[in-house]
Amino acid sequence: VPVPNHIKLDVDGIEHRVINGSRNTLRNLQVKSVLIEINTNLEIHRRIISDMTALGFQYSEKQVAAALRSEGAFAGVGNHIFYR
Repeated sequence: VPVPNHIKLDVDGIEHRVINGSRNTLRNLQVKSVLIEINTNLEIHRRIISDMTALGFQYSEKQVAAALRSEGAFAGVGNHIFYR
């Protein structure tokens, strides 16, 4: 299977496990962007941000601020777009 250029990851709570299992793929510079739905209320999900930056990705705090839900059951949850 060829290395993807863009990845969308939305697996309802186990994003951190998928990131941990896909580190070799994510290190590949052919991967240009990864969209991950992150629950910022969870420490294990907040750690995804530092994991992705350690893998050479960056993100826009402005994009994240616009994407985070601010009310209801999903407050603090939103898509983070990591890119190279």
